[in-house]
Amino acid sequence: MAVPNPKSPNKMAREVFTKLLNHPNIHLKWIKAHFGNETADALAKEAAESQNLPTIVKLSKAYLKSSLTKSMLNAWQKLWTEGDTGRSTFNIIPTVSLHPSNWTRDDTIFFTGHGPFQFYLHRFNLSPTSFCPCGQVGTPLHKPQNAS
Repeated sequence: MAVPNPKSPNKMAREVFTKLLNHPNIHLKWIKAHFGNETADALAKEAAESQNLPTIVKLSKAYLKSSLTKSMLNAWQKLWTEGDTGRSTFNIIPTVSLHPSNWTRDDTIFFTGHGPFQFYLHRFNLSPTSFCPCGQVGTPLHKPQNAS
């Protein structure tokens, strides 16, 4: 590694060494390689031994934010589309978004069945039974009747 050698011919290695000397609160540690790190190590070594300075590409903050947001939304949409959970919600809100949907909270609760309903509470062991006191399954469409 070129960094510990202050006489390295690599300009970047010398700059890093100088920065480390001027900032004693920064510590470098060796971390055992994980799958794929060998390639990163080889590229890092090649860069450290190179006499060339790295090419710096300047991108605006707005462009980076937009690109990262688009990438994140695409990954999220893929997980949502290919997932096997939340399908009742997926059926009414199939597209992910950073903005609220046009569905109201009450409508979403009603149509997904995720709410204060006996069958839903029982599913998560928050109720001992999925039945209403009247004896019918407590779904969003169930209208409780007086239990006799």
